[in-house]
Amino acid sequence: MDQLDATEIAAMVRRGEASPREIAADAIARAEQRNPAINAIIHPRYDKALHDAASVAHGPLAGVPIVVKDASVTEAGEPHHEGLRAAKDADHRATTTSWLLERLTAAGCIVIGRTNVPELCTHTTTEPLAYGPTRNPWSLEHSAGGSSGGSAAAVAAGITPVGHGSDGGGSIRAPASFCGLVGLKPTRGRFSMGPTNGEHWAGLSTDGFLTRSVRDSAAVFDAVAGNAPGDPYATPLRTPLCDALDRPLAPKVVGVRTWGACGGDRAHPEVEAIVRRVAGLLEGAGHHVVEDSPAALDEVDAIAHQGTVVSVNVAADVAAWSRRLGRDVALDELEPRNRMSVANGRSVDGIAYVTAQAWLQAWSRRLAAWFVTHDLLLTPTVSCPPVRIGELPVAPTTDDMAAMRRRLGWLLGPWNVTGQPAISVPAGVTSDGLPVGVQLVAPWGREDLLLQAALLIDQAYPWSGPQSALPGKR
Repeated sequence: MDQLDATEIAAMVRRGEASPREIAADAIARAEQRNPAINAIIHPRYDKALHDAASVAHGPLAGVPIVVKDASVTEAGEPHHEGLRAAKDADHRATTTSWLLERLTAAGCIVIGRTNVPELCTHTTTEPLAYGPTRNPWSLEHSAGGSSGGSAAAVAAGITPVGHGSDGGGSIRAPASFCGLVGLKPTRGRFSMGPTNGEHWAGLSTDGFLTRSVRDSAAVFDAVAGNAPGDPYATPLRTPLCDALDRPLAPKVVGVRTWGACGGDRAHPEVEAIVRRVAGLLEGAGHHVVEDSPAALDEVDAIAHQGTVVSVNVAADVAAWSRRLGRDVALDELEPRNRMSVANGRSVDGIAYVTAQAWLQAWSRRLAAWFVTHDLLLTPTVSCPPVRIGELPVAPTTDDMAAMRRRLGWLLGPWNVTGQPAISVPAGVTSDGLPVGVQLVAPWGREDLLLQAALLIDQAYPWSGPQSALPGKR
């Protein structure tokens, strides 16, 4: 059953071929076999999952097991640590249940556990000191990416077909690329962050999901998308995404870019070759493919302004954790990269923060203007193949951070600023057998275009999963 996607599992339940409890028990057995090798699930809820499965009777995703990232989505009474050692030491438990989680369970999903994240979800690799590294099922020496690395590893390992994630600068898409999965960052405002949050990281961050198939991405999106009273953004859906997948993609203008944004490096040769192959696939399907991308992607000042907004919000996150824990979380309790970020954030005054936001809003208009004459942008998701565990510096200098951005390409963060939808789709493997994803970006609100184009790639290069030595992996 580890090769079945969520769509097929839900269909089996509807046909009476398997019960939700049988499916949950099977997923838990896989987790118990495989998770020790990859360290994806850090807060199991296996007994509760079996209990929940007994009451699942209906819903578009009835009986589908899922994992939830230990960050933006909370469940009252369950651990919520966000990779923070102080929260782990205090055995902090959430006091509220997120509306998105309520929608998932109403749709019939069964949560079997919460997954590992880098501290405060601020890194491209999931290696928190609090819980240790999450390993890539394709190669245990490699990273599963971050910050949704735990969910990505669980899905790639065949434990569950769907993993919840969140994306504030590529945190769904980078793990999707590293682990050979589909990872959709939806348009800003698609999912409610209630009841406690209206937005996160000044609107840069959004929830989303990692799946093994494009049709699963459509199904879970359709099941839980929608605004709630009081949300700061409302983005009406043009058409259900599952319906959009039933229609072929009419000819579109697709721009291609194979070098990084804001001074990023050119893509690794094997990554670039895979992007070029996908461009050829789209051209062969009747789309007009051109070597073009928004000129605003080369405006290097964006890095500093986005960094200002993120650092202030991370500092605010630490202040929120101090309130939850009932004591101040000191800088020296944080990992070095977050220590530096929080210190920077605390030094920014209100005028500088608003100035940075205004600059990013103007930059967003320059980026989005390109999509008036172009329908889709195709890029590498990450400019290099998956990195090894321990390869990215634990205590980076400013120069280290700049070098890392150049190497990874920084092609993900711009679309968190604009709020446009973007997706990573698995499109090939390197000569070492490591997965590589390509990114597609569409205009605001056009997830339908993204998934229609992604389906072409999905059908051309169907998901087979890692040929790993994980226990019980077939």
